[in-house]
Amino acid sequence: EHLNAPSKELLLAQTEHYAEYTRHGTLIKGQEKQIVRSKYEEDVYLNNHTTVWGSYWHNGRWGYKCCHSFVKGSYCTGEAGRLAANLSGETPIKGPSNMPLSSSASVLADDDQRSSSSSTSSTSSSSSDEETKAAQEKRKAKKKMKKKARNESKKNKLKLDEDAKRSEEEKLKDALLKEEKSQVEGDKLSKMDERKRPYNSMVEIQKPSDLE
Repeated sequence: EHLNAPSKELLLAQTEHYAEYTRHGTLIKGQEKQIVRSKYEEDVYLNNHTTVWGSYWHNGRWGYKCCHSFVKGSYCTGEAGRLAANLSGETPIKGPSNMPLSSSASVLADDDQRSSSSSTSSTSSSSSDEETKAAQEKRKAKKKMKKKARNESKKNKLKLDEDAKRSEEEKLKDALLKEEKSQVEGDKLSKMDERKRPYNSMVEIQKPSDLE
């Protein structure tokens, strides 16, 4: 029996999977072809959905592409859900929760920009105030230093003037005493006898100074 060949039907066994689709890709007849799934989360579909959450985007909201449902975790209604969504117009209610992400993002960006601009303006104003205060303090310190230097220079000048005046007075006193002494000696020599006068008594005669 093992030498007997199997029949041609078994050797050339073929199966057919018949399905009809419209030109838009909608299934008319037959069963849709099963897609091979993996064990990973992106291929795990819940509640009869054939697409993952976030595969559909409309009016600033995410949803399921298979049924156009915007409720996460909802049960898939398939083509009927898509038709119902198209007939109802599915317009999101105006409000903070259903606000489009782009507009909410722009609003948040504007708020952040305003807060950052206000913070930068406050920091810049505070920094400018600190700079002006520091500049004023520097100017005050410079003025104090200049005033102190002027006072010290005045004191030094007065001291020098006093010392010079004192030295001139002392020199004048010395010159007067010297002149008086020389006059006394001259009177004494003039009264002495010529024979008793000391020899060469005029050897120390010098040119008188301005004070003398």
